[in-house]
Amino acid sequence: MKTLKLLTLLLILSYSCSSSDEEQTPTETPIVNKNVKNVKYPTSSNTNGMAGINTNLDFYYDNDQLSTIYNFPYTYGVNYINNNLIELDIIAEITSGDVTGKRSIHLNNNTVQFIIDEKTTSYTNSPSIEAKDSINYTYQNQYLSKVEFYSKSTGPFSNPDYRLNKKIEFTVENGNVVKTVSTGNFLIKTSIYTYDNKTNIKYSGFAIESPLNLGFDYILLHDKTGLSNQNNIISINNTFEGEIRREYETITYEYVLDSNERLSEIIISGTTIRTLPSPETTTFTNEKTEFIY
Repeated sequence: MKTLKLLTLLLILSYSCSSSDEEQTPTETPIVNKNVKNVKYPTSSNTNGMAGINTNLDFYYDNDQLSTIYNFPYTYGVNYINNNLIELDIIAEITSGDVTGKRSIHLNNNTVQFIIDEKTTSYTNSPSIEAKDSINYTYQNQYLSKVEFYSKSTGPFSNPDYRLNKKIEFTVENGNVVKTVSTGNFLIKTSIYTYDNKTNIKYSGFAIESPLNLGFDYILLHDKTGLSNQNNIISINNTFEGEIRREYETITYEYVLDSNERLSEIIISGTTIRTLPSPETTTFTNEKTEFIY
């Protein structure tokens, strides 16, 4: 009987130790990928027809560093030349001509100072066209205060000297861009932004009409154009001086996060307006910009 009791006690102790070991075994925390691979904009004709905006952007990485951007009709290879220069070379294109070119991003202390965008388009039976755009960035108190867009070109209908096409001026209050005034193309557009009281969500600046989303390379430059907004835009109201072919008039925003607290969707509702060729206002509801990681 004593032997049986001893064996029973040993079995209980063995099971207890085994259970304790299992409980103390650390579990591995899964690695969450935070690199955006694809951004899909809404395609509804009510959302301004997305004129001039690609409905899909694709991003590729090498060891977590952005290496390739696909922005129809061009594919760009990203080259980190040094701390003050990043170059985006056109490595593939889908156009009627043969296009070569690059986008040179010049920085100082990891902040964009200016961008030079060069493209040469060659045709079999027509003169080639060379276009060169320059975007200049100005800052005040570490926030973006002005962006100026210049362009020049050679070839048919050329403009050999740089010409200012558009200027955007920013007003910042309490760590957020609360107003922009965009002047160019015979139109003055004033945008008023309101914000929530929540911490800024990474990549929320990708939203349509966001004041800090200035190009297809936002993923690359989102942390290189001065201080970001402290909070998240919840509405925009635009007013205009000049004739309008189609512009956003009002937008409200809702941000959806996935189970890993990454931005998954930006849902917008609002109105668009035009005065040419005839006055018209349209509404749109629950249109989504989607993010894939």
